[in-house]
Amino acid sequence: MADSDLAFVPPTEYPSPAGAMRGLRDAVPVLLGFLPFGLVLGAQATQKGLSAVEVPLLTGLNFGGGSEFAAIAMWTSPPQVALSWPSRSWSTAGIC
Repeated sequence: MADSDLAFVPPTEYPSPAGAMRGLRDAVPVLLGFLPFGLVLGAQATQKGLSAVEVPLLTGLNFGGGSEFAAIAMWTSPPQVALSWPSRSWSTAGIC
């Protein structure tokens, strides 16, 4: 394989606005499927006293499937950091 084969070749055709709209339209069923999970997580977080800033921060920093639900279930005030690590690793491994 020569070095010229690895060179960046810019695309000859860029996405059109119609293609972007088709992608957005195709994503709607997936977004509708995530909506109930977001509502349940928000309701549980509200019961534990998390603010509207803390919940997106939790889900953004802890991207591990359903481990957000485990973190909310174990949430105390003040949070016990030593208990949050096993929950996250166990839920990621499929133990919980």
